[in-house]
Amino acid sequence: MYLLEQFSSLDKNEKIIAGLQGWRGRALLFVLAVLLFSIESADIVKALLLLGLAFTFAYMPRHQNLTLLVFTQSLGIYRIASSSNYFNSDVAKVMAQEHIQDVPAWEISLFIYGVFVLLAWLALVYVRRHPQSMAARRPVWVLMSLAFALLLASCGGLLHGMARVLTWSMLVTYCAYVWFLAFALLDQSAKARSSDAVQLGMLHPFWGSTTLPYGKGAALLRKARASSTQALAVTQIKGFKLLVWAICLYGLDTVLSYVFETVLQVRSVESEISAFLAHHPSSRPWLALSLVWSQLDFALWFGLWGHMVIATARFAGIRLPRSSWRPLESRTMVDYFNRILYYFKELMVDLFFTPSFLRYFKKHPRVRMFFATFMAAGVGNMVYHFLRDIDLAADMGLVELFTSFSSYAFYCVVLACAIGISQLRMSAGHRPSSTVAGRIQAFVLIWGFVSLLQIFGDETRSHSLAERMQFLFYLFGLPL
Repeated sequence: MYLLEQFSSLDKNEKIIAGLQGWRGRALLFVLAVLLFSIESADIVKALLLLGLAFTFAYMPRHQNLTLLVFTQSLGIYRIASSSNYFNSDVAKVMAQEHIQDVPAWEISLFIYGVFVLLAWLALVYVRRHPQSMAARRPVWVLMSLAFALLLASCGGLLHGMARVLTWSMLVTYCAYVWFLAFALLDQSAKARSSDAVQLGMLHPFWGSTTLPYGKGAALLRKARASSTQALAVTQIKGFKLLVWAICLYGLDTVLSYVFETVLQVRSVESEISAFLAHHPSSRPWLALSLVWSQLDFALWFGLWGHMVIATARFAGIRLPRSSWRPLESRTMVDYFNRILYYFKELMVDLFFTPSFLRYFKKHPRVRMFFATFMAAGVGNMVYHFLRDIDLAADMGLVELFTSFSSYAFYCVVLACAIGISQLRMSAGHRPSSTVAGRIQAFVLIWGFVSLLQIFGDETRSHSLAERMQFLFYLFGLPL
């Protein structure tokens, strides 16, 4: 207990803070961070590269804007050239369909990436010079329209040969960066907007991200940079603490995966639905265990990955909030959404909730709140995941792509309604009980609900909405 207390107060220890302002302390922290990072990644070269960039950035305060641009873009180019991202395989898939073999996929990916970065910069300039344009006033809807136009052109039978390959490559690149670009376009109207070098440096910043921007955009970066050597040391200590916690989550997830999947032979939700449709269903308690484990594994993995990204940013001297914060303590659906998916929630709020809340149903407060919530947790959630999995369009085609998404769309609608009702109850003065019994009740209700939703939200495309609905009814012993 004493060691735990000492560890939790590392960022308040004056001796350690002072030590990290010298080269010996910094070198020791770097070595420890690389060793810890390598435990999860099993790749010490990757750890050296990412953390090397982070520590270099932290100790170049006078040139950080240019450094951010160079590091981010260099890492993006390296990943394409080394085929360490999914762009090349996605492009190769369509090249095979179009019988194009005389050029490597990575060269096309790299060319389109360069074109995209140039177009992104031109978009920033255009929005800045034309603040009343549609792209400036409604950037999200313009970006979404462009994404679906690219999808139709590349998979709707309109293009063939190299024209289709180039359009498809632009689509997968665009969808990987569209939310970063959205934040950059929004920032153009800010009085203290960042330079174009920073905006382009925040397109998948070097500390890591998925299609979800961890750290949002340049607006948060302006507030989050360490302003002094002491603040930098404190931020890096907090990054180290978060990295240690991430490795603990990795260990916990590894142990629980072994217990549930190897010892208990608990199958995935997708496998259980397949067994049910084949008339070999597991017992209902076992099915419930599968749903609970699926949700718990998701929470552990999301926390682990997010914490490692944020820890890397903190090593770079950027004081970003955690990506998840004690989700088991959630007492309402709104609280759950905030705690488990912080940056996803921020994306939905900034790009969907706030614009909807400011523009619609101003004379009807409750409708206004519910509608804005639905646009974020429902519509925004659907659009985000649809574009995230856009690579499936090459295999499925447009019709199957949309129909296979119906289950996740249903999940989004139910989740959005639950969060919207939770918000309305809170605004009406209904608060969950703070007693032990009240907390237990909230835990059971919230985690039971989101676990049950895994039937529709496991993000696989193997089963239709009707088949999943049959499975749900079977779980409760109801005929359908």
